Amino acid sequence: MSVKGVSGVTHFAGLMFSSLLKRQELKEIERYGTSLEAFDGRDALADLSEELVDAFQYVIQASMEREIFVEKVESLLDELASISKDPHVLTVFIPTMRNLCDKLYPRQNSSLHL
Repeated sequence: MSVKGVSGVTHFAGLMFSSLLKRQELKEIERYGTSLEAFDGRDALADLSEELVDAFQYVIQASMEREIFVEKVESLLDELASISKDPHVLTVFIPTMRNLCDKLYPRQNSSLHL
């Protein structure tokens, strides 16, 4: 998949990281009057621990939202299949959409299920 002419994941990740880093620095300067500096009086490991907890919660949130999204799409496809008389919808569109959901949001082998 290509995003704005970028085909490699690593290349795109580097561009995205650079953009996010710059945005974060500007936010820090706006909020604190300076960017992050060493020996600023904060406990960097404590700050990191808190950020990691937040990051983990975002992973759980995204996982929950993904499950709800996929369930809703599958429900809509089931409803469409029950009312459609168009052979193309039944034999091409719906299977294609289900396959796309499975590829984008695979549910098997997820380590996030409790």
